[in-house]
Amino acid sequence: MVNGCLRYEVPYLRKTNQVRSRHDDDSRERKANHVLLQAMLELRANEAKEMKVLNLGCGNQYMKGAVNVDYYYHANVKWDLSKVSWPFKTSSFDEVHAHHIIEHLPDTLQTMKEIWRVTKPGGKVFITTPHCSSMGALSHVTHYRAFASTTFNCFLEEPSIIEHYGKERFKVKRTRLKWIKWRFDKWLLPFTAIVDFLINLPPTLLVERFFAYYFGGFDEIYFELEVIK
Repeated sequence: MVNGCLRYEVPYLRKTNQVRSRHDDDSRERKANHVLLQAMLELRANEAKEMKVLNLGCGNQYMKGAVNVDYYYHANVKWDLSKVSWPFKTSSFDEVHAHHIIEHLPDTLQTMKEIWRVTKPGGKVFITTPHCSSMGALSHVTHYRAFASTTFNCFLEEPSIIEHYGKERFKVKRTRLKWIKWRFDKWLLPFTAIVDFLINLPPTLLVERFFAYYFGGFDEIYFELEVIK
């Protein structure tokens, strides 16, 4: 009762006010989430800008924003990677990419030591190279050696590894096999995708040991390493 008069609230108006209140709360929450998301995106963008990336033996795969190194192709730095030390400061790169270059260098051990030297602690190293079961692994005139999933075991810190050749250490984060690199026929695409999926389900070493030659060998092996310092 207000001023001697009965006060009666229309139910639908009360309900409308409640809906409007909830809508305002949701709107404020969405705005707060949007501001937070924008801040996170800006932070990630700034981190990406600050990252230093080294692309070894870039060839025609020039990476924008990276330090591209090659002796024969256009690059930021023209350098023969078989000659060490490389012209970079110690612990200066967050990422190192080596796509089909390491097999062309005569001293794999020294190459890995240089990669370790120029990469920051915890930095990532991405290597793609012919697998040892590939027909092209040693048939190419400039290839010095072939690679398998255990090639870099001498750099691991695991107690079972007793064969080391220096202080340099890596952690193998991931390995992945690729059945066919060159896909000449489009009709093969679904089939190769299925085979790639299947051969990467079990542990890589198991597939290499027992199944590699049933598939006619694997064209490539991919490594993701982490530098330990």
